[in-house]
Formats: sequence, C-alpha cells, structure tokens
Amino acid sequence: MLNLNRRETRLDLLRTHCEDASFLFTLREKAIEAPNYRLIDVYDLEERMRGHLLAILLANEAGARMAADVLAENPKAGEMFVAAYVVAHRTGPAGLVRLIDDWDEGLTYVRSLTMALAWCQPDLLSSFMSTWIASTDLRLTTLALSVCAEHRVDPQHHLDLALKIDDARVRSAAFRCAGFCGRAGLRDDATAFAGENFEAAVAATLLGDSSAGPQALFAAIVKEPAGPNARRAAELAPLGMDQEAAQSHIQSLLSSAEAARWGIVAIGALGLPETLDWLVRQMEVDVLARVAAAAFGAISGADIKDPELEQDQFPEDPENPITEANVVEDFYESNLPWPDLDGVKAWLDENRNRFSLGQRHIMGSAAWSYSYPDMAGLKYQSAFRALSYEYAMRDPGVALPNWHAQVRLENGQFVRTW
Repeated sequence: MLNLNRRETRLDLLRTHCEDASFLFTLREKAIEAPNYRLIDVYDLEERMRGHLLAILLANEAGARMAADVLAENPKAGEMFVAAYVVAHRTGPAGLVRLIDDWDEGLTYVRSLTMALAWCQPDLLSSFMSTWIASTDLRLTTLALSVCAEHRVDPQHHLDLALKIDDARVRSAAFRCAGFCGRAGLRDDATAFAGENFEAAVAATLLGDSSAGPQALFAAIVKEPAGPNARRAAELAPLGMDQEAAQSHIQSLLSSAEAARWGIVAIGALGLPETLDWLVRQMEVDVLARVAAAAFGAISGADIKDPELEQDQFPEDPENPITEANVVEDFYESNLPWPDLDGVKAWLDENRNRFSLGQRHIMGSAAWSYSYPDMAGLKYQSAFRALSYEYAMRDPGVALPNWHAQVRLENGQFVRTW
C-alpha cells in the first residue's frame, strides 16, 4: 500500500540545496558591496539562501552529512558557510569546534564561519558567544569578536582584554570590532598599530584619528593596489583628514599607473564637484571609464545606468591587472555601466549649477544635508556604504551603520536595521 505520509529524503535534491546555498552565500558576499544591487535584490538572495538552509536542516542527519560531503568535495567559502551553519544548529559549539579542527584549523574561512554564526538566532548565538569571547582558544576568540563586529555589539571589557593579546588575528578582529562599534576610547590603541595592522588603521580613522589612520590607509593602497582592502582604504581615507591633505594623497595615487584606479575612487568619496569635469575626461580611458563614471555618480547623483548616460553597446573589457587579481573588484567592475561620453557631458552642462564648489557632495546633495538615519532615496549598496561612512565619521562614538545587515519586508517596504 502506498503510504503518502512516509517521509523520503531525496539525496539529489539535498545536494542541490547545499550547492545552491553555497553559491548564494558567495554571491551575497559580493552583492552587499556592489554598485547595482538594491535592497530588494539583496532580500531576494537572502530569502532564497534561507530557504535552502531550512531544507537542509529539515533533513536532519542526512542534511548534515550532505553539507559535510559537499564541503569535503569543494572546500571553499560558500561550502564552509553552509556546513558551519548546519553544524551550529545541530551540535552547537562543540560540533563547530570539531568542524574547525577538521577543515579550517588556520581560520582561512573566518568570514564564512563568522557569517554562519551571525545568521543564527540570538538564543542559539548566545550559547557560543558567552564562552568563546573569553576562550583560551584564540580561534574562538577571533570568531566571537568578528560576530560582535558584524552585529555592532560592543563586547565591553572583553574587547579591552582582546587588544592585549599578542596575536595578529585576534588583534585585527578586536580593532575591527572597536571601529565598527564606535569605541572612541580605544582610538589611541588603534592609532598605535595603524602602520602595521590594516584593521587598526580603519578603526583609528573611524574613531576620529585624522593623521596616522588615514595616512596608513593611503599607504596600504600604494603597497598593495590589487589587494582585497584597497577599495575600503580608498573610500574611507579621504574622509578622515582635511581636504587639502586628502587631495595631496589622492594626487600621489593618480601619479601611479597601478594605483590610479583608487585615486579616482577616493575622488568620488571626497565628493568635491570641481572634480566632475576631470572625471569626465577620465571616461575616455577604457581601463578607467567605468570607475570614473561611478565616482562621477557618487558626487553628482547622476545615474549612469540611465539610457541617456549609458552606452548602448558595451565594448570589450580592457586588460586590468587590478580586477584580474581581485575577484570581488572584478565583480564590482563588471556591474558598473559603461558611460556614454556625450550624454554625460550634456548632463553635466545642464546640472552643474546645482553644485557648490568647495563643498563635499554625496549623490548630488551637500554631504551635510543627509540626516541620520534617514537613507530614503538611496538605491544601491554602494550608496548605502558611502553614507554609512559619512555618518560614522561625523561622530566617532557611534557604531558604523551596517549596510551588511539582513534585509526584511516591513509594511510593504524593504528595510534593514542599521
């Protein structure tokens, strides 16, 4: 007799759930920084990923085995996230420690593990954080601090203790947490390490240091222009010092073929409308055209995706050593529009009187005119990131608004908790 109530586990479908969740995690990691993803797009990715994760958990032991098998076959960031998320829900802290011991003893995938924990519900997450934040296993301390930074939760005295630990990985996580949580009292600690620790340089800048922190960020770009932190440095450093000093550093970047891209990104972050005509001229250089258009839009508010401002036919991508060496930046570049030079020039001629020279602008409005936490009118993740930096720099004692936070549907609108 056919029993329609009998549960059947389809291993082929279970594998698909694991693989798709892994892919969506990897895509979301890029999307939350991207220039063309809106809240609705991030929400779509998150809901699809959440559905796959739920299906894996509903399969109980079979789901856990499949997540482990997929990780064993392809040990990468997405697969580590899925396996860690499943283990966290099934066997808790002890199981996750075993997973780390077996597959990531050196915390190569610290971001994946951090996000697996960050996506857990608060009651489950507390079972990790209460012991890991003070653990003698420095890997667990690193993860706990990273989760605190992700959620903008200040671990108080645990953070002070972590900064005294002579371990580069813990120190980076601690400084990241300090900067993201607005621990202004730790600015001097961050400044002291700014020259040797990138996260300390970020923290020092976010916490109000106008010298060592921003200078270290500019130096990091010169040292590693194809590195994973170059965009973060270029977007934040100009906000941490006076305009004259920032322009001097930007000019140094522009004088280097390897770092010119980041000089243009920094110009967009600084936001001075007198640079708009110069940015238009950079759009004539194929390797700089799209990033120059993005900087132009960041200052002026022009949407280069508008049919009148974007080319009808895209040219072939030019050789670009920066994007070829940096998969995230390559994704960013590939999602930028190719500007139509005549259209952009015509737009600028029509709108240039809207801008006040010498005054910083963000997306077409004077920077001071944005009132936290109002982010109405923003479309893309890159815009949310820019305004998050702007708000954090106004008050070093407040947390950095979280453009990585999960998106939810509330009263018919897509929102997130900043």
